[in-house]
Amino acid sequence: MALRNTAMQVSRLYKDDSEMKVHRSEIEYISVRHLDIPYQKVSRLYEIVLRHYKQQARITDFLVVLTGRRVEYLLRKVRGRQPGESR
Repeated sequence: MALRNTAMQVSRLYKDDSEMKVHRSEIEYISVRHLDIPYQKVSRLYEIVLRHYKQQARITDFLVVLTGRRVEYLLRKVRGRQPGESR
C-alpha cells in the first residue's frame, strides 16, 4: 500500500511522462556528479525541493535548472563544502 501511495505522489508531481524524464535525467546527473550519494537519496531530496518550488512557481520552464542547483547546493552544504569549492 505504501508503494502505491508513493507512486501516486510521484505521478502527481509530474504533469506528463516527458516532464518526468527531464527531471529524472537531472536527478541521474546529480547522483553521478556526487558519486558517493545513491540515486534514491538524491531523488528523494530532488522531489521534496521540486514539490516546494512547484507550489510557488508561476512560470515552470526553469524548474529543472533551479531545482537541480538547489539540490546540489544542499548536498554540498551537508558535506561541509562551500559552493565553487573543488573536491
